[in-house]
Amino acid sequence: MSKRRASGEGTLTFDPRRALWVGRVPATVDPRRRVVYARTQGEARQKLRLAIRDAELGLVIMSPNSRLCEWLDRWLGIVRSRVESGDLAPSTAAGVERDVRRFLQPNLGRIPLRKLTPGHIEAAFGAMRAAGYAPKTVSHVRGTLSRCLRDAQRDRLIEQNAARLVDPPRLTHRLPSAFTVEEFGRISTVCADDRLGPLFVFAALTGLRRSELLGLRWRDLDLEGGTFQVREGLHHISRAAESVTGRSGLVRSRPKTEDSGNRLPLSRQAIALLRDHHRDQAARRLRCPQPWPEPPELTPVFASEVGTPLHPSNVARAWRLVLDRAEVPHLTSDGRPRGMHELRRTFATRLRDRGIPLEDVQRLGRWSSSAMLLQVYSASGEERLRAAADAAGDALSR
Repeated sequence: MSKRRASGEGTLTFDPRRALWVGRVPATVDPRRRVVYARTQGEARQKLRLAIRDAELGLVIMSPNSRLCEWLDRWLGIVRSRVESGDLAPSTAAGVERDVRRFLQPNLGRIPLRKLTPGHIEAAFGAMRAAGYAPKTVSHVRGTLSRCLRDAQRDRLIEQNAARLVDPPRLTHRLPSAFTVEEFGRISTVCADDRLGPLFVFAALTGLRRSELLGLRWRDLDLEGGTFQVREGLHHISRAAESVTGRSGLVRSRPKTEDSGNRLPLSRQAIALLRDHHRDQAARRLRCPQPWPEPPELTPVFASEVGTPLHPSNVARAWRLVLDRAEVPHLTSDGRPRGMHELRRTFATRLRDRGIPLEDVQRLGRWSSSAMLLQVYSASGEERLRAAADAAGDALSR
């Protein structure tokens, strides 16, 4: 016979048929009276205590037969708490929610959490590839599942992380690309007569990401001192991800890299561009029939006609029109779309062409590592490679 337990502590009994201790959460805490099992009384008591705690917090209580979908539901609650505490960006949480909803729940959700094997995961990823999803997408889903199972392992719900035992898909290495001098010249000419032209030219002069450009406010600029800083980015979060991010629509978040908030210098060309743009924006504010929502210092540097933040999809559409007018191809030679991020790649490439030290390029563009900068962003022009080869030959022939 088990020792009599106090009210609210649940019941703990021994099942001789299965040789297991059985703990039941009290109905006052959880009407479904979830059950935990263990081989020893001490282990069962500990599991029951944790189950009662989770039920009081409103969390999903896991049993030995709980399916992966139950843990995923609980884990998304953990993800939301990390967003609320500022430890996770809303845009990152939105990507996690999308992976769970579109891929993990339908393909693996019915499998018991403790019985999930690398074979199950490989089969699901194989089905994704057969359905036409790119290796990069499969790799992203694998990363989400691995983080999910890592937290389950931390909570001692599973003994090993099966996702880590599955090799990631082999990603196709693509050479970095950039606009040629001639292409960017045509783009600059078109931007001179385009309302969002200053946004696109400033992107090329600073290497800012689109989210950082849209999140930039006038308070972040010091035109007299010739510096700027990135305090936040602006992202669009779909309603489908609102349960995890806690909000939807245009959402501001911290910069992507830790040192993004450091003040960096503005070039002479960028300062001149911003001064002209500031005068134009002030004139638009005066002409607007309705008051702008923010005071001048909090107004987005690149705002709509009524002073509100620009929507990312509208900016992307305007960029495609600029490429059309400049008669610049929308795709690279290997078929990739040339979105605004091509301006960031061009920024890195032109600095490297001028012989700027790699560590300075990395700091100006706020890249997390020089390896990432070289692999993804800095394209090597034929002339630069030939000059490097000639330099190597000259050095060896002395």
